[in-house]
Amino acid sequence: MNGQLIPQFFDGTPQPFIAHPDNVKSFFKTGVSYSNGVSIGDAGDKYDYRFSANTQKMFGVIPNSDLGRNNFTINSTLKLDPKLTLTVNANYVQTSAGNLPGSGGKRSTSTMLQFIWMGRQVDMDKLRDHYYSTGSPLNWNNSYYSNPFFVANQNTVGQRRDRLIGNIGLSYKITSELTANIKSATDYYTDRRKLRIAYGTSGTPYGSYEEDAYTVNETNTEFTLNYNKKLNDDFALEVPGGTNLRTKSFEENDQKAPGWQSQASTR
Repeated sequence: MNGQLIPQFFDGTPQPFIAHPDNVKSFFKTGVSYSNGVSIGDAGDKYDYRFSANTQKMFGVIPNSDLGRNNFTINSTLKLDPKLTLTVNANYVQTSAGNLPGSGGKRSTSTMLQFIWMGRQVDMDKLRDHYYSTGSPLNWNNSYYSNPFFVANQNTVGQRRDRLIGNIGLSYKITSELTANIKSATDYYTDRRKLRIAYGTSGTPYGSYEEDAYTVNETNTEFTLNYNKKLNDDFALEVPGGTNLRTKSFEENDQKAPGWQSQASTR
């Protein structure tokens, strides 16, 4: 790269053919993460509880990428009478993202793939300025990839997941040596994903739109008997026994509209 004048991608006029050593680096930005949390709790002779709430927001190193998470947790124990104890534990997590870059390894949504093929002669500042001034997918090589800033801002992969994990149980002390326990636990979540490919994208010139929906639930209910007897100072006898019932369901609904021609971002 000796500065020879050759036509460049941005306007076709001869420009010096020189290296831009930080061209890939200059695409990225500084990632930022915010986290806040609060918790309360109390305990007495017959009860204890703790509740916590946490929120987190992350902005990625790739332009227009972010992830948010809200987390709520409660743990509680209540002694209903000297022999009967109730326990409750629950955790709810909500995760949402306006854009998860590079999902599925598709070139139409990944800004990272083309960096493997990009030479040092590519001026990233020119690509940035051209996209933000015109909104065009024009790239240094239009035969396979679109402008990385166009991909980051227009070809988005959104996701929203709501998940609940929890259990409730009763423990009854039949005798000082024999305890009966019953507990039911569940793990339930819904996952909604939206993949948008904008009109004019290289390889998908008419664009496309896709929505995927998942609903997953697993429940385990178990009953156990535990016998524990101290035989002497050196030995103890412990005999556990029980049964478990497990159920699981999975639903998936995928819908795709190829050739979607809207040019306005829906983020």
